Amino acid sequence: MKKLLRTLNFCKAFKIFRILRLSVCCLTLSALAAGCSTSLNDMMDSYNSNFESSDNYTKTTAGIAPGEAGFSEEAMLSDKYFTRNDGTLCLYAPPRCSSYQWKITKLEEVTTTGQGGIPITSTIETSISCNLSNGTSMTTRAFSLYVPTSNLEVGTYRLKLTVKDKEGISYEDTCTVIIYFMN
Repeated sequence: MKKLLRTLNFCKAFKIFRILRLSVCCLTLSALAAGCSTSLNDMMDSYNSNFESSDNYTKTTAGIAPGEAGFSEEAMLSDKYFTRNDGTLCLYAPPRCSSYQWKITKLEEVTTTGQGGIPITSTIETSISCNLSNGTSMTTRAFSLYVPTSNLEVGTYRLKLTVKDKEGISYEDTCTVIIYFMN
């Protein structure tokens, strides 16, 4: 009989312990939910506020234009841009120019045998045309290249930007665009 009473007391204690543990978990979750007043939409809006939409940016005149103090011809483009074969490359030229011209060429390394059988590697640039997206063209401030519809393959390309300021003075910069394969 004593064993039965001990077993019954243990079962009651175990049930009380489970109820207490469940209560503590519920209170903890309630406190965490009440403490987090930021909704998912608030977090997304906060994150997205760090970026400007491309449509808004092409309309703005912010930035240093050619001929203005602080403008650097060599800083119009970075040295290299990497994008996946399913990615997008969006670049912007300096603002307030009278004309914009983007030109893309395919870079291919060719190895030939020189005098004495020494291999000579040279780079051949081939001018190509590609499809741009979002209403941009080779003569707009924005250069928006959606690779899957651009007709560009995986490889290395040279992108040249030439702009003219309001007085007709030309500035140019080049960069390397590397499109790599991604499943």
